[in-house]
Amino acid sequence: MYKVLVRAKKDADAVRAALRTFYEGWGVEVATLGGVRGYEDFRDALLRAVDPGRFNIVLLGREDAGKMQLEEEMPLNVAFSLVPRERVRNARLTTIREAIERGRAKIRNTARWKGAYVLGRCEGLDLGVEPHPAYDVFLLLGERAVELVSEHLGTELEGPLLLVRKMGGEHDVYAGPSLVGRLRVPDSGRVSGERLGEQAEGTSVERLLAENERVLESLERVSASLLERVGREYDTVVVP
Repeated sequence: MYKVLVRAKKDADAVRAALRTFYEGWGVEVATLGGVRGYEDFRDALLRAVDPGRFNIVLLGREDAGKMQLEEEMPLNVAFSLVPRERVRNARLTTIREAIERGRAKIRNTARWKGAYVLGRCEGLDLGVEPHPAYDVFLLLGERAVELVSEHLGTELEGPLLLVRKMGGEHDVYAGPSLVGRLRVPDSGRVSGERLGEQAEGTSVERLLAENERVLESLERVSASLLERVGREYDTVVVP
């Protein structure tokens, strides 16, 4: 399901060591870009190495930090993550794991506004959701769910809404491109809400589907590839 891409062989060796320690049995692939250093050469090598059937995480050391901007030119199933060392090979295994987790979170938690929420990179407004490994982004589509959130925030909202689940039961609530409130959902006890702003725009399920067509196609390719690989090992695959 995942492929980790690094610039050179020694970086790949370090990543494989981290995968053996923290991701055993995940089937994560590792590939290098042949040690290329130039900006254009790096981009061309990366485009050739990207696997359309996997989520691709590109790990860069600080010496290649200037190449982070290439992420916007890549397919939607590609995320860049900076390792806070001069080179990936110089990092501790735990530091490499943290960089991989940030890459995974970036794929999962990217959210922009383009007349609707787009759960992937696009030319719309970046909502600024932090790619934190403990966070999750999800949509509220049902009328009753939107009503409940409205009640807790003390204002009438128009769905669909975007929620960012953070730590400690805290949820940021977006209505349109605006952060309009914050919910606190404890493990036990009552849900509470705090109003932070006003809703200026709304959207529709139909607009959501239209704006996320490329995102859905990318997810479909990765999912189909995963099921195909699993199908080689098992007679029956059940998808809940």
